[in-house]
Amino acid sequence: MRHLASLGLLAVVTGLACTRSEPRGNTLAHNGSATTSSPAPTTSTPTPPVYDIAWVEAVRLEDWHMAASLLDALPEPSLHPPEMRYVRARVALAQKDWQRALTLMEGLEQPLPALAADLALHRAEAHLHGGHADLAAQHFAQAKSVRALTKASLAFSRAGNPKQARTTIDKNIEFRINRCAMS
Repeated sequence: MRHLASLGLLAVVTGLACTRSEPRGNTLAHNGSATTSSPAPTTSTPTPPVYDIAWVEAVRLEDWHMAASLLDALPEPSLHPPEMRYVRARVALAQKDWQRALTLMEGLEQPLPALAADLALHRAEAHLHGGHADLAAQHFAQAKSVRALTKASLAFSRAGNPKQARTTIDKNIEFRINRCAMS
């Protein structure tokens, strides 16, 4: 999971990287005389704006409050790319801002298909803690791991379905026993 987050962050950083060309003209030629070359022709592709990326270090250090402050201080258009929405959603999750995380993750599977499973998991976590336990239960009950089934049971319980919570925890115990028997 950290690997996927790192890939997403790497994509964001790569997309925001500053490109700087060497100065032309007013430089000394190899023989010591000044050159009189004209500036390089400009291309028709506009250079994307470069914003402060100090937030990358804050995310790397898991300083969520600082990361949120720095990301929120960016100009509005810089937060529109899906990679930036994903990063901001992950920061919101770390800050337990469940509703904001859900809003930011909306529709990211299409532009970021490699992160679809990660997005589904984080969306379920946000639903579990943010008051939509029934939606979280649906996600976690489909998984085949002890951790996911435990979360499904918790979600069913929070959703007011104790019978399904009990059935899920029993399924979890059976799954764990079978897994240990195979080892």
